Amino acid sequence: MSVVVRLFEPADHAAAFALWRQTPGLRLGVADTHEAVMRYLLRNPGMSFVALHDKHLVGTVLCGHDGRHGQMHHLVVHPSQRRRGLARQLVRLAVAGLREQGIDKCQLLVPRENLKSRAYWLRSGADERSGLMVYTLSL
Repeated sequence: MSVVVRLFEPADHAAAFALWRQTPGLRLGVADTHEAVMRYLLRNPGMSFVALHDKHLVGTVLCGHDGRHGQMHHLVVHPSQRRRGLARQLVRLAVAGLREQGIDKCQLLVPRENLKSRAYWLRSGADERSGLMVYTLSL
């Protein structure tokens, strides 16, 4: 059966969270709760997607922007569906959503130790930034 890609819907969160939880190198936090993801989707319509194979969620990307820069989170493809261009398709759709909003740059936050993700983004044409430190201010 083929893979169907569509917009991320509220009902997708439980399956997406399960996929994220089983993905090595992906860090989850309070921003990944159902409520937080729903706020993100409402604030950034038309930019986050899921991939379904035989009605099972096998891929995700969360994407949005702050008015200046886009950000992509949780680009994940289940291991059984990798090497088929699915991640590239999810990214292409997310980038198209950003472009429709007039956004011309997207930031990707990848944990330093997640070598597979870092390699993916470098192969995809992303530039690794040096000289920047990321800080989190908990509210």
